[in-house]
Amino acid sequence: MALTQMALDSLDFDATVALATTVAPHVDILEIGTPCIKHNGIKLLETLRAKFPNNKILVDLKTADAGFYEAEPFFKAGADIVTVLGISDIGTIKGVIDVANKYGKKAQVDLINVADKAAVTKAVAAAGAHIIGVHTGLDQQAAGQTPFADLALVAGLNLGVEISVAGGVKAATTQQVKDAGATIIVAGAAIYGAADPAAAAAEITAIAHGGSASAGGVKKFLPWIIAAVVLFALFSMFNKAPAPAEAPVEAAPAAEVAPAPEAAPAADAAAPAAEENPYGLSALWNQGDIVAKGTLLILVLMSMGSWYVIITKYFEQSKAAKFAAAAKDNFWTAASLRQGADALSEESPFRFIAEKGLESANKHTGLLGAVDFNTWTTQSIQRAIGNVQSRMQDGLAVLATVGSTSPFVGLFGTVWGIYNALVKIGMSGQASIDKVAGPVGESLIMTAIGLAVAVPAVLGYNWLVRRNKAVMEDVNAFGSDLHSVLLASSNK
Repeated sequence: MALTQMALDSLDFDATVALATTVAPHVDILEIGTPCIKHNGIKLLETLRAKFPNNKILVDLKTADAGFYEAEPFFKAGADIVTVLGISDIGTIKGVIDVANKYGKKAQVDLINVADKAAVTKAVAAAGAHIIGVHTGLDQQAAGQTPFADLALVAGLNLGVEISVAGGVKAATTQQVKDAGATIIVAGAAIYGAADPAAAAAEITAIAHGGSASAGGVKKFLPWIIAAVVLFALFSMFNKAPAPAEAPVEAAPAAEVAPAPEAAPAADAAAPAAEENPYGLSALWNQGDIVAKGTLLILVLMSMGSWYVIITKYFEQSKAAKFAAAAKDNFWTAASLRQGADALSEESPFRFIAEKGLESANKHTGLLGAVDFNTWTTQSIQRAIGNVQSRMQDGLAVLATVGSTSPFVGLFGTVWGIYNALVKIGMSGQASIDKVAGPVGESLIMTAIGLAVAVPAVLGYNWLVRRNKAVMEDVNAFGSDLHSVLLASSNK
């Protein structure tokens, strides 16, 4: 999945805020463009930060000198990313990287007008740059240039840094840019120049996030797929007619034995087709009252819910296990905690914990500074771990509830069915076995369905709890190691 970035290039303060308000719900990053930040100053950043806490904000400073000094006020004011020109001295670039690391933020190196992009990319990546900006400027676009060749060059270096692409990107080219290796897709005129900027931003973001679209579609229809499977299984189990018993054949007198020629028609007569079970699930549904039908529907919904939880939690836990392996391979080998966090997926719980740890270290000021640093970081990391654990346990309560209550729901259906059957038998005055077996058998199906719903829920619950425990062991170990590194790297 790639992130989307909207470039705000207007010089008008109010117009910029209004456009940001329109597109913010549909993009990941709001970019305050170079002319916009030059004209409106840091007040615009403060305003956008306050209004849009859920969006990342990039300030396109394009710093060329005194990197640390120029970038620090903007990081303090709430910027998540600040840009520095790749044509600048390496000392300037390192200054922006250092101040970004100080505040737990990111430095982006803009390759606009850089002659040897491969050499500069390697040098700034080695210096700790978080994002490489492949940027084709407006003047270059007017001359017919595109960012695709430069993107292929930078992506082909496989340096493990994020790659931002800007320069005439629109909905029609978003997928191409994403496939070429971009992790941040920047659009400006394609959004603010559209008749409906919100719709244009949503379209580009949908394509950029499209890597998970198929999975999301499957997840959307999964409950209905499960419902169909459950209903099919139930009808298959309980709607089969019992094999007809063969009638006893009495020996016929010899004189009455049919002659051989007349036996052929009898042999050609097909056996009676298997009849639908008159006491099966379909009969229960057709003959049952609203209570019986409601009970059956409740059991079906409970089964749908339990299977949905089991399947989705399985894939979620599998992803968490992959994130754990990635954290072991990529995080601890990074040059800094900031780089280590950036090397992890945005969806990784380990990145979430690392971000919270870095945030706690940077926020150990003011009133919080009176708290012991060890205590403060421990509390912050434990809160993050608690959030991860809570997220991993989502849905397990559904399985526990279904496993414990569905047999009783089925039993209720059985009791109600037997009651109605006995009422009908009493009113008819007939109590022969054929009159009793059918209604009572139909009612007992409810108990069987209740057990069929409960058993997978209970087994799934125990299985998922065991898998959760394994994932949380990795999470707790990561949090403990992160805490140790934060203490070791602190001067407090």
